[in-house]
Amino acid sequence: FETTTEKNYILCYFLGGNRAGREYAERLKEKTKMKILTIPFMDEINKIDFEFGDIQLFDIGPGEFLSYIYNADYIITDSFHGTVFSVLFKRQFVVFNRFAESEKRSTNSRIDTLLENLNLLSRRVTSSGEMDIELMDREIDYGSVSELLKIQRERSLDYLKKALETYDMV
Repeated sequence: FETTTEKNYILCYFLGGNRAGREYAERLKEKTKMKILTIPFMDEINKIDFEFGDIQLFDIGPGEFLSYIYNADYIITDSFHGTVFSVLFKRQFVVFNRFAESEKRSTNSRIDTLLENLNLLSRRVTSSGEMDIELMDREIDYGSVSELLKIQRERSLDYLKKALETYDMV
């Protein structure tokens, strides 16, 4: 994929309008003195994003999107895909809720399942009262995460093989 020339930055990839994630990013920026790069308006227009971030990235393709995640020092997101790629690229990250738990269209549970399966629930920030800025300083044990990912991949392949075996392949 295409690579970015940006260095030393916090990438914020928010789909929802949760103010707490943006406040967390501002606190991390203050602590690290790094720029905030943001990919705004991906799912909906959030008024809060008009003024948020030092650099707003528009019109980026999939390769550029992946490059920004791959090269980020820190990632703050409310997105399932932002979380997945943060894990796959072994980045320091935290995840905020995109939806209130009571919302019918909430997709928070798939993020929680992913984090639970990889023993990364500690990277989940569920309310503004839990905005521990030091969380980003706690290194993620990606050796352990890689082992858990391997187990999940094997389970998925076994499931697919069994499902395909049930169909009569003529």
